[in-house]
Amino acid sequence: MQMVSGGASFTFRKLMIFIDGSNFLGGVADIKLKTGKVYKIDYPLLEQFLVGNASKDGLIRLEHIKTYFYGPKGVPEDLKSLKFGIQFSEQIEEFKNDLIKNHVRVILKDKIKNKEKGVDAALVTDFLSLAYSGAYDYAVLVSGDADFISAIDEVKRYGKMISVICFESRFNEALTEHVDKVVFIPMDSNILKELK
Repeated sequence: MQMVSGGASFTFRKLMIFIDGSNFLGGVADIKLKTGKVYKIDYPLLEQFLVGNASKDGLIRLEHIKTYFYGPKGVPEDLKSLKFGIQFSEQIEEFKNDLIKNHVRVILKDKIKNKEKGVDAALVTDFLSLAYSGAYDYAVLVSGDADFISAIDEVKRYGKMISVICFESRFNEALTEHVDKVVFIPMDSNILKELK
């Protein structure tokens, strides 16, 4: 769909956001390790950042259809080993509750023998099936995990545009040549509010 405004012609496209919870929360943990501070994640500001950085074309207007969050129940295993304590676990649970309040579809998988099972598979399944059904034109993948390259390549075969947005500490360079845009969430972003 196209609209003309003040001489400029804008094209509207559908956008969906897919958040790899372990990768995103791992980036928050990396910042905590670096600064020694505890942060609250402001989901509305995160969503605004993700939508605002999804396209590199100023003449594309994106209609945000839905955000999906994938993670394990409880604290991701790789973050448990950091022994941040109960405050960090509570922060993660509060963030998941904020997601639900903001109409994010939260998919949490059980851990089996302390291993995260089915989280990446659930993300890839939705990423592919929603692309195939035409539910979105643009996707933001909030993950720097190279395990998603095959799924990204398949989605791009359907003509979809894909941006990867993540913390630089969690980014695998191999993704660069497979996506349309890479954006790093700044460490000093207002998305993270320091808790006193």
